[in-house]
Amino acid sequence: MSDVIAIFSNAAITEEALRRFVLNAGGYEVNNIVGVYLAEGEACIWIVIDNSVLHDARLDVPRAYQQMLEKLGGEAQTCIVIDIMNPPEQSHQLALEFALACAEIWPCVVNRMDNDFHSYSKEELMRMREEGRTFFGT
Repeated sequence: MSDVIAIFSNAAITEEALRRFVLNAGGYEVNNIVGVYLAEGEACIWIVIDNSVLHDARLDVPRAYQQMLEKLGGEAQTCIVIDIMNPPEQSHQLALEFALACAEIWPCVVNRMDNDFHSYSKEELMRMREEGRTFFGT
């Protein structure tokens, strides 16, 4: 199973806006499949809007969800899910760079979709990159 992160934004991001953003960043799309992907060398991440995660997170991890909203500074409107493919080291780095690019355009926080559901602000993402870390280690 691959690692997954989610970008939560209080902006209402459309699928078309995300598609254009990813394609302008050098991404790709596949006919008749929802989502787009970025690839760089062997690294690959699959990117899709899945707003059902907003509802699920609110119910499944209410305390962490509330902390995420506080960090976000408002109610989340959009959830961009990033499926981190293999090889993990390079793909984790690509996911971090994509999350930072999103944070430059839209107000957002990023969550590891694991048991702790930790939220990362734009500043924390920048520090993570400076320290040579990724969402799931180095």
